[in-house]
Amino acid sequence: ASAAVLFGLPARAHAAEASKETTDKLNAAQAQLDEVQAQLDSIANEYAALANKNAQTLNDIENVQGKIDDTQAQIDEKKAELKKKRNDLSDRVAASYKSGGSFEELVANAHYVEKINKSDRDAIEDIQTIQEELDTQKSELESQKADLEKLKDQQTAQMQDMQAKQQEVQTVLNGLSDDVKELMA
Repeated sequence: ASAAVLFGLPARAHAAEASKETTDKLNAAQAQLDEVQAQLDSIANEYAALANKNAQTLNDIENVQGKIDDTQAQIDEKKAELKKKRNDLSDRVAASYKSGGSFEELVANAHYVEKINKSDRDAIEDIQTIQEELDTQKSELESQKADLEKLKDQQTAQMQDMQAKQQEVQTVLNGLSDDVKELMA
């Protein structure tokens, strides 16, 4: 009986060592698993933040495009107004020239036409100035939109990189998880 006890003890001691070794491996694998999971969570948080920035950028692009459209409508309106003023001025000058009449009428009309012409020229200059300002504003908005489009493209590329990194870390995590399951079995 004492021989059986004597021979049984090393087997138990060896089993205890194996169990401690397995527990150590399991603890190390679990620590590694936790670390990789933390990495994955961090990437997911970064991705969510970047996705929010990207959504804001898209919203900004839509807002700037709306401003561009509004500015273009104002430009079109001013062009039509300018064309009408020029046509009106041209018609008045032509009518004055065609009516002829006496010398006194011609002199009176010339004075009248001069006053109207000054008023019309001032209105035309005002419209042209406004149109130039609107053209400048539209150019600035288009430049701003181009910058936002570049930013959107950069953010999209970053999001794609993060997705690839996330998949890579998930693959590592899945492998570690399988290792932990094997150690537990």
